[in-house]
Amino acid sequence: KTFGVYTERTAFERPLTSGVAYAVKVPHSEREQFEKQHGWTIKKMESEDQTLVQDCISENLDPAPIQDEYAPVIFSQEAVSHIVSIDMMSGK
Repeated sequence: KTFGVYTERTAFERPLTSGVAYAVKVPHSEREQFEKQHGWTIKKMESEDQTLVQDCISENLDPAPIQDEYAPVIFSQEAVSHIVSIDMMSGK
């Protein structure tokens, strides 16, 4: 909620941006602990049929593939809330 309020109040500084999100870097060695802490699985950015993330329900996305590090979204504005849990480093 705090992130949403802050980004809403400072939207004038980003006039051409439709939404803001914050992703955190997670090394593979900390993935399991991170997922337990947040209560969700880090998701892959795209679906198998190449459907865009904004057209998907995040619960239906596959887990992010094993990689050295991940960058899952942990905070977002309401306009882009569908991307929470999605790994920004798993896309092409």
